[in-house]
Amino acid sequence: MGVLRLLFYFTLLVWPSLQEEEGKCVETCGNVTIPFPFGMKPECYSDPSFQVTCKNGEKPYISRINMEILGSFTSRDVIVNNPVTYFNCPSKGDNGSGDVDLTDSPFFFSRNNFFGSIGCGHSATVFSNRTDPIGGCLQPRCGNGTEFQGCYATVSENLTSYTAKMSPFTNESNGRNACTSAFMFDVGNFGHFTFPRDINIDSAHVPATLEWKTFDPKLKVPLRKSNCTEKCGNIDILYPFGIEDRCYMNDAFRVSCEGTTDGLKPFISSINLELVDVKFSEGRVIINNSITYSNCNNHQDDRKKGVSVNLTNTPFYFSDIFNRFGSVGCGNFATIYHNQTDDPIGGCLQPSCNSNANLSTNDMCITSIPPRLDTFTASLTKKYRSYDGNRSCGSAFVFDMDSLDNDGLLTVPHTKGHVATSLQWGKPLPAPCKLKDGKKTFCNSEGHYCWSWLSRERLCVCSEGEYSNAYSVDVCEEPGKCENSKRRYCNMLCLNAPGNYCSLTCPEGYEYSDEEYRCKLIRTNSSTLAGRTRNFIIIIGEY
Repeated sequence: MGVLRLLFYFTLLVWPSLQEEEGKCVETCGNVTIPFPFGMKPECYSDPSFQVTCKNGEKPYISRINMEILGSFTSRDVIVNNPVTYFNCPSKGDNGSGDVDLTDSPFFFSRNNFFGSIGCGHSATVFSNRTDPIGGCLQPRCGNGTEFQGCYATVSENLTSYTAKMSPFTNESNGRNACTSAFMFDVGNFGHFTFPRDINIDSAHVPATLEWKTFDPKLKVPLRKSNCTEKCGNIDILYPFGIEDRCYMNDAFRVSCEGTTDGLKPFISSINLELVDVKFSEGRVIINNSITYSNCNNHQDDRKKGVSVNLTNTPFYFSDIFNRFGSVGCGNFATIYHNQTDDPIGGCLQPSCNSNANLSTNDMCITSIPPRLDTFTASLTKKYRSYDGNRSCGSAFVFDMDSLDNDGLLTVPHTKGHVATSLQWGKPLPAPCKLKDGKKTFCNSEGHYCWSWLSRERLCVCSEGEYSNAYSVDVCEEPGKCENSKRRYCNMLCLNAPGNYCSLTCPEGYEYSDEEYRCKLIRTNSSTLAGRTRNFIIIIGEY
């Protein structure tokens, strides 16, 4: 009887907590059930890409891409409310570019969607990131009530982004100026191969199917194979960059190894820039960037109208830590803007053009750039009278400070048409961390770096002394397969991604120490687990 009494009391104690654990992730928003891997509470979604926000208690939205969930989940897809793009429709909020972008998220429009368009007198085409269309359809000619009929077409590939375009195929004025729309929509909503009656010119959103890339649900991080190619020419290709499938973190970090007149060169495919070096523990990459502004008669091909590469919707931005804005030449004020319509965000004055001065072709002025700069525009304005017409030649650009020699001159002259520039893809944090055994830990083939996934947004990085930096902490603890290694410095990396811009100084479980200038572990007592205190009751009964 004593044993039965003990079991009875133990069941009374444990049963409520078991019910709580089992039911804590049965979530609903309005009339939509939110199943795993999606969730609203942190313990209910697989990673932040699948976090759901319930707006006004009625409509669930995938937070990272801000799309409303309509339901109809399967194991690999979800139905969302996809925004419609309008052309020539001022009363409907004409957004004419037709761009939809899911880059840097695990989601994509599956081939189960159709491309559709409402209107008349236009050919509607859809493009992926390439210049050639991947699908399109022809609207009916205008007249006889056809103004707001539709056309549709299949799409030949899965899409992480698309752009819709309209081209009039008739000379009729009413056709050329007719209001029209374009969208991706779900085939399951399609009926008997007639255009869905519930989609019309007034539809601001249409149902569309999203699928997502497969990750190991236990790791909650992208799987990576062990035998990745880590060289292109003489350049090391370190994670998160990679050449083959399952060697790079996501498509933004895919590298193509291309043959040039100077041998094999690596290019970051998503931004089409040559990769020069990867500073893994600093969360940055050095690229070969074109001169942004050139005003030289013998370098007309270098003129870029002052506009830089656009890094918007990528994990990259121009590093304000390692880069500076510079301008070569004399007699000009060099100005940097975020875009062509904003006010200046910085500038510097070149040396004056003095006929007696022995100005080098690399003499320049330098100033800082603001944080998180993803694109910029540069210009030169003449401030001094030039005594030598040739000296009015000048250029402006963002460059990596390591490009300067001891005399403050560029090691690669700007006349070559490019400069080395640092792009930040992660924020290094000074914090102690431990490498762990298992599938979450990787080392590069030469052993200079090892890293462990702490979460989808955090890496623990351990490196050799020669690769240490200002963010490193001495010593790195390396249990298991990494112990007794040469690596002794560690730091954390917070990875840039939409919805996760590393704004927090320290990750969860750490706090910043003003005395040590680093993140420190928050000490907790043994009875605290994940921020919740559990009371353990010991029941003593008879045998």
